[in-house]
Amino acid sequence: LRQIIELPRLALKPRGLCFTDFSIRFFRSWNARVMKPGGWGIIQVPILIKKTVQRHELSEAEAERILKFDDHVRGYGKDFPELLAKAGFQVEVVEYAGAFNEDERKRYGIDAREDLHVCRKPAGEQN
Repeated sequence: LRQIIELPRLALKPRGLCFTDFSIRFFRSWNARVMKPGGWGIIQVPILIKKTVQRHELSEAEAERILKFDDHVRGYGKDFPELLAKAGFQVEVVEYAGAFNEDERKRYGIDAREDLHVCRKPAGEQN
C-alpha cells in the first residue's frame, strides 16, 4: 500500500496496522481490548448511502439495491465516521481515491466510494 499511497501527513508508525470491514460492535471491542493507547488502524468501507443501515431494516428490494451481495449485513453511510467516534476512536477521513486517475483506480482496485478512516485510540486511554 505504501508504494501506491503516501500517507506522510498522518504521522503513522508502521505498527498496529489493520484493514477491516467489521461491525461497529467489533470496533468498540477492538478499541477496548486490542488496540493499545496511541495505537491506530485504517478502516475502509464503501459509503453507499446517507445513514448506515442493517439488512433487517430493509425490504428485499432495498437490500438488493443497497447491499448488492447476499452475505452483506449492513450498508455503511456518511455517518460512518461518527459511528467510529462513538466506538471511542479519534477519526480522520482521508479521501485518497481522488489522487488517482480512472486508469490507476482500475489498475489498483481503488473504489472511489471508499475513503480511508484512520482511527486512533487516544494515548491516555488504558485497555
